[in-house]
Amino acid sequence: MHASRACLVQAKLPEPGPNPGLWGATLGGGAYVARSAIGQDAGGDLMYAASMSTVPADLAAALARHGARIAMELDINPEWVQLDAAGRPGGALTAEIPGQYRPSDQYLAGWTRDFFTVLASPGSPARTQPPSARLRP
Repeated sequence: MHASRACLVQAKLPEPGPNPGLWGATLGGGAYVARSAIGQDAGGDLMYAASMSTVPADLAAALARHGARIAMELDINPEWVQLDAAGRPGGALTAEIPGQYRPSDQYLAGWTRDFFTVLASPGSPARTQPPSARLRP
């Protein structure tokens, strides 16, 4: 995480300035690279956005448009941006970002990079959004 960076979204407003280079070094120095971000809405729910080719302003706009009140950039560059999900506890993981470099079982096999896990209680009701509300290209 880029803990020393400013928020992508603050008080429901996109924040990043016009210089993507201020949001971390990219491989090859390009502005449009793989990037990921996490946000939180007013209800406390987390939301994740990622693309294999984007700039911070695009992530901020997408998260704000979908209700984020605060958000921050996570990883950048194609080697590290990854999202894997299982449809049920103990289920097989599937890669969720089109074009992500790492296999979906990367974290089960061992990894030296940082990551976090989000788990839903088996007894909690599923809160799914229609496909039109999901942050997808």
